[in-house]
Amino acid sequence: MKPRKPAAASAGHRAAQGKAPNPEAMAQELRQLFATGDHARLERKAREQVSRTPDFAFGWKVLSIAQLLQGRDAVAASQRAVQLLPGDAEAYNNLAKALMDAGRAGDSKDACLQALQLDGRFAMAHNNLGIAWRQLGDLDKARAAYEQALLLAPGLPDAALNLGHLLANAGQADQAIDAYRRAVQAYPASAQACRALGRALIARGWIDEAVEVYKAALVHSPRDVGFLDELAGLSSQRGRHDFALTCAQSALALDPHYASAHNNLGVAMLGLGRLSEARSAFARATDLDPRLTAAHVNLGNVLREMLMPREAAAAYQRAVDIEPDNPTFHGNLLLAANYLEEPVALPLELALRCQNRRGTARDWWSNRPDPSRILRIGMVSGDFRNHPVGRFLVGVLPLLTGHGVELVAYHNHWMEDEITSTLRGSFAKWTGVCGLSDDELDALVVADGIDILVDLAGHTETGRLNLFARKPAPLQVAWFGYFATTGLNAIDYILADPIVLPAGDEKDFVETPWRLPTVYYCYTPPSLELEVGEGSSHEGTPLTFGCFNSTAKLNDAVIRCWAELLLRMPDARLFLKSRQYADAQLRTSVEGRFLVHGIARDRLRIEGADPQEKYFAAYREVDVALDPFPFCGGATTADALWMGVPVLTMKGHNFIARQGETILRAVGLPDWIAESSDDYVQIALRKAADRQALGELRRHLRQQLCSSPFCDAGEFAKDLADAFRGMWTRWCERQMLQT
Repeated sequence: MKPRKPAAASAGHRAAQGKAPNPEAMAQELRQLFATGDHARLERKAREQVSRTPDFAFGWKVLSIAQLLQGRDAVAASQRAVQLLPGDAEAYNNLAKALMDAGRAGDSKDACLQALQLDGRFAMAHNNLGIAWRQLGDLDKARAAYEQALLLAPGLPDAALNLGHLLANAGQADQAIDAYRRAVQAYPASAQACRALGRALIARGWIDEAVEVYKAALVHSPRDVGFLDELAGLSSQRGRHDFALTCAQSALALDPHYASAHNNLGVAMLGLGRLSEARSAFARATDLDPRLTAAHVNLGNVLREMLMPREAAAAYQRAVDIEPDNPTFHGNLLLAANYLEEPVALPLELALRCQNRRGTARDWWSNRPDPSRILRIGMVSGDFRNHPVGRFLVGVLPLLTGHGVELVAYHNHWMEDEITSTLRGSFAKWTGVCGLSDDELDALVVADGIDILVDLAGHTETGRLNLFARKPAPLQVAWFGYFATTGLNAIDYILADPIVLPAGDEKDFVETPWRLPTVYYCYTPPSLELEVGEGSSHEGTPLTFGCFNSTAKLNDAVIRCWAELLLRMPDARLFLKSRQYADAQLRTSVEGRFLVHGIARDRLRIEGADPQEKYFAAYREVDVALDPFPFCGGATTADALWMGVPVLTMKGHNFIARQGETILRAVGLPDWIAESSDDYVQIALRKAADRQALGELRRHLRQQLCSSPFCDAGEFAKDLADAFRGMWTRWCERQMLQT
């Protein structure tokens, strides 16, 4: 039997061969698709190929990669790839990533180890092994894996970034920053790496370097709203409000609904004195994100400066409602309570409510209980600069060091100026701490061997009450810079005087009062060659009242009282001056509030702030300074007196409301202290009626001030040193009793 002719069969076979998949051609097609960056299309093509050719190993490997790049479940594809490619380390590494994405950290670790058995120098597999170990809770092995990855591939940004995260979470801030820097250097266009480095630098207090990182990041990501927003916030912190405004506006041009950018726009506006616009920006931020606590707090800040203390307190309360365990927000409420017209029982209650959220106080210290040795006294403040706190300390601290004490400064602010330079000379050690965590600052104070730690900020913006709650020093004292109880049992004493904190008021403080003999702080006159001037206090010239206090201290009761005074003296005028009045809408609002009481706009002169010499010179145009209430002036009262201008104050119901009284009694002006608003008006009328007496007082008031206890820095320094020594002696006696 003759065999069949093979011609037809050969033709069919050739046709079948022509339709058979070509692995190299398929692989090339996948490589070309991968280069386009269209991962969804790449996945479809790879799936199509492995469906036709189930044993196409490269197709399974590419399918798993496409799924990983899209954040999709890639476990099945990765497992099939390693079955077909048992010697391919990259396939095992892909499986490790897929298993990690699926929450299977243990299996991911095993896949990484398999990849490294095949290729021990596979840096990315070491990185992924680190991720697995971190998820499994073995941070030492995770760190070792990341470091091995970087040893093999120093420019591997993923490993540097992961190592940075690990170190940051472990509290090793400086090492974390080094790791993030490596990631940014290796991949400058990585928004993730730049953001991580920027935020780590911010947390460390290295704001200027963080700004440069974000600026560089914007070169690669000019439309990144987050970078623009963070740059706006950082720039405002550095006082660069114009640049901050530009950044915030650029962010909002890209995304008008970005709540944080509206908040930072408001911060920049506030820094530029544009209060009304700032208020609108903060309100918009809270509308877009009702849980953005920073915007509620900032809204409260601007409302307080716009003479709306109750509305400010309501804004602070909203932040507390959102984060009830945040003691800083409770502190804002405490601060706001001091500006309200009527006495409130809130401060002590609220202070006590939030103290336990700050940390646990230590109860043992290594300080030697010797009552006669030199004391190391630490002072914590963000105001060692041109600020009332800094200005009042300039004359006292150099003299304090001659009374058996050694001073250590912890400056919690980035800004430094001429007053900072002057104050530095009084401290044996100076440390800028605004970038230190509470743990780091606590450790620093302990290492410095501080005997008495003094708080000069309380619940104000630059305060570090979380530090005081840990009690790093055996004795802690609240002093000038805040004016009510901190609410912290860890603070032993509050420095006061018999007027601001009279007997019977101890019930409003958790701290034990330690009263200095006359005043609880001391004024250092400015070093200006500036004459007092004659004022307008002579017959035939309209008398000018003035108030250069912050607008936050004005309220409806104050305006009613001052308006009544002006109505009773139809020719008198009122000169208001403060930085907040740079805002035109605020000026109009204040004019309107006086107009309601019958005081025409032409009887008011309202101005914004001036440099120091022009500010003092403006007092030459004031005959009588009016002290607001209940939040009395301090530095402004002293400044007015130095310029020969008597100050009319009203006796108050709490510490801050009695500040004017303690100053005037120390200076010898008790007849300028009113008992009530009616008495306030009557005293003003009586004093204004005797122009000759006003003129005589003006001529000698500066000398009267400078020779008073309020300006006697030498005697005050001695009293202060005696107070610290007395506190320390008591502590030493208690230690002796316990041993």
